[in-house]
Amino acid sequence: MVYTCAICGCMTTQSYRDMAQRLVNAENSFIECVRRDTGFTQAQAETVMAYFIKHKLMKLNANDGQFYVKHGAFLERDVLTRALKQAEGKA
Repeated sequence: MVYTCAICGCMTTQSYRDMAQRLVNAENSFIECVRRDTGFTQAQAETVMAYFIKHKLMKLNANDGQFYVKHGAFLERDVLTRALKQAEGKA
């Protein structure tokens, strides 16, 4: 639900809370996808997500609560494993 200010008509903080929740939903969706497809732990999936975001291989969308990778091949098991090794400094 979107509330507007009676004075200037701007959206109030509820819309920002909704956007923040959608970002959390996108993060959780990516983490669950990685855990389901690779068997990584929660911490490992979060590490891969941080690596992908840092290197601009993935974006989180606050408008629709989804994650988007630059190419579908980035979600393959061997690529995710290499990203985890790179992020942990083992490569």
